[in-house]
Amino acid sequence: MTYRLSRRPSADTYVGPYKVADFPGRWVFSLRPLSMELNRVADPWLTGALTPEWDWVLWRGAAWAYLSYLAVVLAAWALRNRYVLGVAAVVAGQQLAVLANISAQDFRYMASPIFVGALLLPLFLGSLARLSAEGGQGLRRRLRRRPAIPAPEPAPEATPEPGPEPEPEPEPAPEEAEAEPLVVSKSEPLDPEEPG
Repeated sequence: MTYRLSRRPSADTYVGPYKVADFPGRWVFSLRPLSMELNRVADPWLTGALTPEWDWVLWRGAAWAYLSYLAVVLAAWALRNRYVLGVAAVVAGQQLAVLANISAQDFRYMASPIFVGALLLPLFLGSLARLSAEGGQGLRRRLRRRPAIPAPEPAPEATPEPGPEPEPEPEPAPEEAEAEPLVVSKSEPLDPEEPG
């Protein structure tokens, strides 16, 4: 609503006609958008957002606060990182301060969750996309493990007719290994002729 009031063409529309004295350069103080093209695109959207059908959804701090909590929880789950939950501390602190200190339900007290929630909206959508992609990959893996159509059982192999068994090859006789001399160290072999 404040934005709507600030878009009035001149100071006369705030206080009434002919209440402000005329002076040179008064046109400088009339409000005009920085970009007329962007104003033409955004104005119907803003006008539509202020209708009673959408006002209760788009301009309530509590709805955006809960959307912020949902976005942060989904992001923590998608990223497998519990520290992402700290992002919700701003909104939780705001809600707890309003709960403890303020009895009136004014827009100004819960305006910050609207901005934080709008900033966390891309995080919410990105987390949903990541979790759905991971879910799709898991589903594909499960479907690959279980074939949809059971494979036909292989036909039993024909057993060959019994014939004479081949004679086993004779094993070579084990060779006797020479006895190694007793070694005191690898560098000095013990001489068998010397008395020990």
